[in-house]
Amino acid sequence: MLPRYLSHPLRLFWIGLMLTGCTATPERPLRTVDMAWGERQLQLNQLQLWQIEGRIALRNGEEGGQSGFHWEYQTERQRFVLSGLLGMGGVELVVNPAVTQLTTPEGVFQGGTASALLTGVTGWTFPLEEAIFWVKGLPAEGVAIDSLLLDEHNRLQHLQQSGWSLEIRRYRQQGDLQLPELLVLEREQIRIKLKINRWQVNHEKGE
Repeated sequence: MLPRYLSHPLRLFWIGLMLTGCTATPERPLRTVDMAWGERQLQLNQLQLWQIEGRIALRNGEEGGQSGFHWEYQTERQRFVLSGLLGMGGVELVVNPAVTQLTTPEGVFQGGTASALLTGVTGWTFPLEEAIFWVKGLPAEGVAIDSLLLDEHNRLQHLQQSGWSLEIRRYRQQGDLQLPELLVLEREQIRIKLKINRWQVNHEKGE
């Protein structure tokens, strides 16, 4: 059953996920099948419809906290939800070609990029524009790469990009894919740990 609080566009987004064959494939033991980095990039770039959920830990200097998160992405559209971020209550960020909107218990805010809006309203930094690629194990498109290191299986392990340092500490098997499960992002005094407990991806190749 779809949640009642979802707006009409988000309800259509959820219905689309169901109709395109998205399934939460049970996690399988990791198969370390080597493939060339270029081939892996092509495979991962086909993922244009996905959902993840888990836990996020944020720290900025002496301040820090944890939250559950749920993140849905479909080309040019996303919904990012933080549950109980440092006692603020639920925070929902919706991005589509028409609007970037953040809803908090204090009100509804619009404008700017998704990451700038989140930082401006909550005070917490998370690079959403780049992270939509990083969570798939890819460098962000259209942004210079300062350094990139692959592991022994040609999977992204370390990345310096957009002033951030990314380390992917663990992968998981999701169907035929190996996808990140534990990521650590750092920039100056900011440190973010992202633990993905559940992946849901589409099976429509090339969409």
